[in-house]
Amino acid sequence: MPGSETVAPTSPPPGDPAFWDAAVGEPLPKRRFPLLGKIGIGVAILLVVAIIAGFVIHVPYSTISPGEAVSLPPLVSVNGAKSFSDSRGDIRLLFVRERNDVSVWRYVQAHFDPDVDIIKDKVLNPQGRSQQQLNGEAQQQMADAKTAATVVALSAAGFKVTPAPGLTVSDLEVGLPAEKVLDFGDVITTVNGEKLTDTQQLQNVIQRSKVGDRVTLGVVRDGKAKTVQIAVGEKDERKLIGVVLTPRFNFPVRVNVNTASIGGPSAGLAMTLAILDDLTPGNLTGAARDALPRIYVPNSESNTVDVIDPATYKVVDHFDVGVLPQHVVPSYDLAHLYVTNDDGNSLTEIDPRTAKPVRTIPVDDPYNMYFTPDGRYAIVVAERLHRLDFRDAHTFELVKSLPTPCAGVDHMDFTADGSKALVSCEFSG
Repeated sequence: MPGSETVAPTSPPPGDPAFWDAAVGEPLPKRRFPLLGKIGIGVAILLVVAIIAGFVIHVPYSTISPGEAVSLPPLVSVNGAKSFSDSRGDIRLLFVRERNDVSVWRYVQAHFDPDVDIIKDKVLNPQGRSQQQLNGEAQQQMADAKTAATVVALSAAGFKVTPAPGLTVSDLEVGLPAEKVLDFGDVITTVNGEKLTDTQQLQNVIQRSKVGDRVTLGVVRDGKAKTVQIAVGEKDERKLIGVVLTPRFNFPVRVNVNTASIGGPSAGLAMTLAILDDLTPGNLTGAARDALPRIYVPNSESNTVDVIDPATYKVVDHFDVGVLPQHVVPSYDLAHLYVTNDDGNSLTEIDPRTAKPVRTIPVDDPYNMYFTPDGRYAIVVAERLHRLDFRDAHTFELVKSLPTPCAGVDHMDFTADGSKALVSCEFSG
């Protein structure tokens, strides 16, 4: 507009509230954060802290949960001998998962999972071992099981297995001198300068020593030789150093069972069968190759059997059997399964191809049952009657009863050559 003048906006002078009054009226009010927003942020922070704490804080409890049914044949390899892997059946290793000193969240989760058991740490770990010690113990137990399985399988397949020098440290007792010096898996080769051949030799040295005297051991650890000294300790008026040793062997062929991180002592039978199946022609599993992969759980209180699918860990069937079922036993040829109904005086036969019960067989007091090495007889362990009943393996007609001179006849096994049967008497001390 002619004669008009454009005035540029002027910034407010610092600290001059009057400017605001003149320019725009009232000063702008301060922005306030809503109360609900503050509460929400506080709750979120507490929630994050609680979640982190749930993983960081641990409680003195352990959990035991289902593991997997691992197929062993693909994990077994043999070098130095002919193998028959093409015709092998499927032998599975079933294991459970044990977690010690679990986190708060794992503890809470376990309470809502019916498949998980919660046990106090001091029950599972009465010696108070550290997690590192527990892991070492479990891995050594698995290594010992592999050694035993290899010895039995190679011997059964006709190979010659000979003793090897030295002894392996299989266990260490907490609170005794050896625990501070030795590790699981150490190989002890000498004691006081002499070659170590058996555990009795070490025992003799310890017994000749006084409490506090030092025993010198030659040890191989991780392939390196070293010398250590261990003081002789005492427990329950016995002199000892607190170590359990197992023999070592020379194997004519190299056997490897890749169990990865699985630990524990109870895999020997499955691994023995898997190794033997690899070393011998034919299918060791026989009729079991047609069986459904199932786990059978006898429930003694409800007189029933649960059937579990190992792939899903779910109970897929449930059926009634006789009174007080104790065990589920495979027949000699693996074509049948038998539930031993102790107080019911019967066997419930199961068809493993369908996982269904098919008939009930009258048998006196079958607490347990085994078969002779030739498959001719079923041996019914009649605990209550204090006897072993030899029955026809197919008709279960009684052939002969053998009275036992002790109480609690429960379990038995045959020697490696099949010439003798060893029977345990549980209630006789």
